Order: sequence, then structure tokens, then C-alpha cells
Amino acid sequence: MGLIYPPFVAPIPPIDPKASVIFNLGMHVSYFLNSPYVVLPMFLVSIYLAISRRDEPKSWIFAFLAGVAIPLITFRWILHWI
Repeated sequence: MGLIYPPFVAPIPPIDPKASVIFNLGMHVSYFLNSPYVVLPMFLVSIYLAISRRDEPKSWIFAFLAGVAIPLITFRWILHWI
């Protein structure tokens, strides 16, 4: 059994033979980027970098990236049970 509860991971869509290769590849990339295996580490790394580099002028970028991940975590994981 894996570390992440299986219903949290969206199933990969089947390849549509009528669609273009770029469309199918884009679908697979978007499902991968929205998976918990990418969102949670991105959130944690962004939080760490925003805190550790808070004295640098461009550290707001890391805080912004951490803020982008919050809705993904909230709507997928916390509101899953409602």
C-alpha cells in the first residue's frame, strides 16, 4: 500500500486516438502536475524557500508559489470528505 490514499490520486485519462498527440500529452502532464506527488512537495519547498530567504528582495516569488498550491491542497484533500 502506498503512502497516499488512492482516491486522492486522479486516474490518468485514457488516450483518445482521435485527438492529437500534443493534446494527449498535455492531458497527461496536467494530471501529473495536479497529483499529490507534485503539489505537496512543491508547497513544502516553496514555504521553506520563502521562510529561509525572507531577507532577499525576490523572496516574494516563493511565497506566491506556495499560495498557488493552497487551493489545490484545500479543494482536493480537505473538501474531499464533505
